[in-house]
Amino acid sequence: MTTQARNRKTIYYAVCNGSSEIVDADGNKTSRYELQYSEQVKAKMSISPDNGIISSNGYGLADEYKRTMTTADMNCPITDNTKLWIGIEPTEKHNYIVESVSKGLNLIVYKLKKV
Repeated sequence: MTTQARNRKTIYYAVCNGSSEIVDADGNKTSRYELQYSEQVKAKMSISPDNGIISSNGYGLADEYKRTMTTADMNCPITDNTKLWIGIEPTEKHNYIVESVSKGLNLIVYKLKKV
């Protein structure tokens, strides 16, 4: 039922296509890498309501602010580290990233983290 058309919202995503080594101003390799992303793609997904937990640990407060996103499209190209624009314009900086992907027999559930 979560994949009914009335439950889906328009989002934009950019899939991670690998990484490339960062080069400094002199052309030297820095041994640091940055992720490379595809162009933004528009899609319709079922997004869970906001849900968050703030807990304390030895280092201060930990913000575990997560949502889930589901689709019945088993060929959906979204993977870990995919950038998402949910509820904002695609011209802004992305506001979520995919933490993990769980595939079932006829549904994919994405665990999202707010950035």
